[in-house]
Amino acid sequence: MKSILTKISITVLAVFSIFMLQPPERFTHYSRPVIIHRLQLFDALSLCVKRVGPAWACQWFTPDGDCHIAVPTDSPFGSVEQYIRHERAHCAGWSNWHEGGS
Repeated sequence: MKSILTKISITVLAVFSIFMLQPPERFTHYSRPVIIHRLQLFDALSLCVKRVGPAWACQWFTPDGDCHIAVPTDSPFGSVEQYIRHERAHCAGWSNWHEGGS
């Protein structure tokens, strides 16, 4: 399993800089509950692969409307706070096209 994750991580690493964009201000506020899962890098990747596809961090909604975020605590690509801000913006409606991101 770890070798599969390593192959996936190399692929994700190659394109990750595109996805560490920070959201426009209008997507930084989300009033519903947000459950943050802080995980080791490969555990976050494994969970995100199951939930949404290859990503170091991700978000998803439960049927009751709560937004869950999985973020790595040991990523060399950004801080936990950067990941949370990025993923929380997806909770607030920021699309996967990352319009207006910087």
